[in-house]
Amino acid sequence: MAERLGARPRPTGMPVRVLGTLLVLPLLLAACGDVGGSGAGSSASPSASTWACRASATPVSVTRADLDGDGSLDEVSFTPASGNCPASLDSSVQGLRAGLVLDWDLAPAGAPATAVRVPGRSGDLVLLLEEHPRGGFQAHLYGFAEGRLGELTVHDQPVFPFVATDVLSHPIAATCVDGGFEVTEGRAHEPIGVVPAWDVFRTTYRVDGNAVTKGVTTEVADNVLDRDFRVTYPELVRNALFENCRVGPQ
Repeated sequence: MAERLGARPRPTGMPVRVLGTLLVLPLLLAACGDVGGSGAGSSASPSASTWACRASATPVSVTRADLDGDGSLDEVSFTPASGNCPASLDSSVQGLRAGLVLDWDLAPAGAPATAVRVPGRSGDLVLLLEEHPRGGFQAHLYGFAEGRLGELTVHDQPVFPFVATDVLSHPIAATCVDGGFEVTEGRAHEPIGVVPAWDVFRTTYRVDGNAVTKGVTTEVADNVLDRDFRVTYPELVRNALFENCRVGPQ
């Protein structure tokens, strides 16, 4: 389950330090609008308050991605919340009817967001991380479909679980496959023994526009001792996301 900032205590797990480099991406973009909906955010319909927010907003460009699959790059920007204006995500992509109002807000960390190209999907996705002030991140995937920006979710929740970075509690990795992607997770083996150990699971997801269908979850390894886990699954130790299908500047 994904953590919402300020909603409940941050998940913790086995007291083992993270090794490797954590991929940290910033947050996205743009035009402020009326707050509507919940969960992954909502598309804002232009109104008087929307235009007032846009007039006073200072969007930050975070990446360029071919959101509509026409072969040209579109600007993607993030606007932090300010006053009565919520944080929002926007783009220069042709045909966009409204920006996306976000229900979370953190100032961009300075690193660019990442464009992800899923084989078989028309248009790039944008990956960004919502960073937790006490350590950890929530990964979000955004796409453009039917004239709108939207977050890819499963049952109105982000595809990925919250990941703590001060301890190795729920490591994840994601790779693109034809028509979607696979998410691999490390879970603390139960019952807990004297020596920490992990079970490894893999779940497939099919992507159609911004719709995501969760497939079968299979166990690929059982009771892997921590020292062996770190050697055999380095992508999990560093929480590697879409390293095989990122596009543009890295």
